Amino acid sequence: MFQAEILQQVTKKFVGGTSVYNVLASFAETMLEPLIERYGLYPAKGTTIAHFAHNSDQMMSSHILNGLFSTLTLVYEAQKRDVPRLAQLDEEHLKIYVLSYTMHDLDKILGDTNKFHTRTKIAVADAHQKILKELEMLNAHAFLPTVESWISEILWLAVNTQRSREINLSHTAFIADEASQWIEDAVEAFRPQHQHFRLPRIEATLRDLCTLSDLFAFLVKSPEEAFLSQSAGRIGELIKNLTDTGSDEVSNHFTLAYHKLAEVRGFLSNYINNATIRYLSRAYPNGQEQLVPFLYFPNGVIYLNPSLRSVPVIDLDAINIAVQDEIKDTCREFIEDGKGFGFDPKGRLTYPHYFHDFLSLSGFLQLFAKKTLSESNINVAENTLQTMKELQVRHLIPADINLEYTPNRRITQLGRFLLNYVDLIQKNLGKAAASFRIELEGRLSVRFGEELWSQAKRILSSGGVDYRYYWLAAQFLLIHPLAETEKENPGDSLEGLFQICIHDLLEVAGKELEASPKLQGSYLQDLSDYLKKHLSFGFSAETHISDRPDFVGELNRYSAAKKIRNSQLSCT
Repeated sequence: MFQAEILQQVTKKFVGGTSVYNVLASFAETMLEPLIERYGLYPAKGTTIAHFAHNSDQMMSSHILNGLFSTLTLVYEAQKRDVPRLAQLDEEHLKIYVLSYTMHDLDKILGDTNKFHTRTKIAVADAHQKILKELEMLNAHAFLPTVESWISEILWLAVNTQRSREINLSHTAFIADEASQWIEDAVEAFRPQHQHFRLPRIEATLRDLCTLSDLFAFLVKSPEEAFLSQSAGRIGELIKNLTDTGSDEVSNHFTLAYHKLAEVRGFLSNYINNATIRYLSRAYPNGQEQLVPFLYFPNGVIYLNPSLRSVPVIDLDAINIAVQDEIKDTCREFIEDGKGFGFDPKGRLTYPHYFHDFLSLSGFLQLFAKKTLSESNINVAENTLQTMKELQVRHLIPADINLEYTPNRRITQLGRFLLNYVDLIQKNLGKAAASFRIELEGRLSVRFGEELWSQAKRILSSGGVDYRYYWLAAQFLLIHPLAETEKENPGDSLEGLFQICIHDLLEVAGKELEASPKLQGSYLQDLSDYLKKHLSFGFSAETHISDRPDFVGELNRYSAAKKIRNSQLSCT
């Protein structure tokens, strides 16, 4: 189960049958589990060793996997486009790279007591044995059956992954120091006997991949570091050398781009990142190569740009819409379920205001109708009837109002609906509410009967509760015993009546209600400003001269403008 899940995760970005897919699939099936088990507790910077103690750290397993997966993604994208230098690498070459990079920090695994170097003949022989032993523990023979034949190349690449500390570029240094042995056949004796690199520059290419992996894994911890860190120049140069498809006169190669958030705010940052990825993945016009999401961070993403070209136009308004769609899509089930949407003890609608960020006016009214049917119980009808009888005894309700009816759940449903239905206009349209309310109540009197409507208006509110609507509901249902839902009785239900009333409301005051400030979301409206302040982008610093700002021209225009006022202020 573990292998199946891991295999699916590490290969899902790659097309099956490609070299990178096959190498990663083999790696996941053979080496990944023992690598995680063995290296999970080793620090990659060796902070248990005094020499490295000042460095920030990560687990060795994370360091190796971060480097491998990112670099193999670059290889995959380059091979898709037949980039010459990387297209010549076959599966065996890539497996040698994987093993070499995996071994590049073996000295930290072995620790001070087993110092790992290749400065002497004895040290080289010892290094061969140490690497073979370590690879055996990682099940490398299952990954690359010919690993022993390639051990000298793997050792050379591992030692020379770094470009400064304890490297050894000379192959002749891997044999004894006696001059008599420094002859061609002796040198070749220490090269692979059954396998060798048949194409030029393979070894140099694999070394560049190992170095790039080390830089990606360690020195890139936030998107902008791809351009601003001390290693940015080295990363850019390696990518250029590995992917250049241009001529001597015009260079054309992969570059990097990024988007970055100034802060991380949990799920909100996730939604912004996801939406921005989708936007930037189609930022260039149709027919052009698009940006490829490459390295992922909590506060942004680094992209591969398959071509050296000008920066695309970034439309923050479009990103804002995309982020809102992302948030709405994620929250749709929660919103449609109406959690937090209900009624207070007086029967009035109560809900968190964020519902208006996610629902149109029509959607809001549909949820109101749905919750009215599901959240109304018989006890409300019982309590309102009891209170009306008490008010009638106190002569606050006319004696000729008939209160002899049996409470039921449907009375609560219809009463609550009518109460809040009329309230929607009164609460949300301000001074314009009066005329719209008159028209809406006119339609209600026709639907419920003018005589019943006139009688209901004689029942005054008390304690903030509009009892008239519960009485009207009871009398109407005595005449028209409607079912609750259309499913129970199509065309003769409360659900159907609610839809007719909603249609009337939208017809009478739909445009005005949609424009009402009180029915606008108060959260997502701030998202546009948040994105402008917190979302930034970066593209390769290499641009054509014509794309660069005309600084001299701008300074001359500035100076000329100042001279008009007889001032020689310096440009600040």
